[in-house]
Amino acid sequence: MNSCITSQWRNEDVVRTKFRLSLVLYARDKLEEASTLRQDIAVSLEDVRPRPVSGNPEYTDEDDMKLLDLGVAIYHGRTAGIWSSGTAW
Repeated sequence: MNSCITSQWRNEDVVRTKFRLSLVLYARDKLEEASTLRQDIAVSLEDVRPRPVSGNPEYTDEDDMKLLDLGVAIYHGRTAGIWSSGTAW
């Protein structure tokens, strides 16, 4: 058995899953549900974003997904840097 595989999901795994689900809900026009999930994970997203030297940079969904992927084991759904073209998630 691979020692990297675990059934214990960490906060990073749950946050990434909620983020991904929010993207699906937005795409399905379930805006209220998607917004609720985004509010639930907003603090966690801010924690993984690099601290800007100056200004207030805008982060795209792609930026956030890449950052979230860094903290998630591939066995828990990480995309290994592969991302959508923007037309499908």
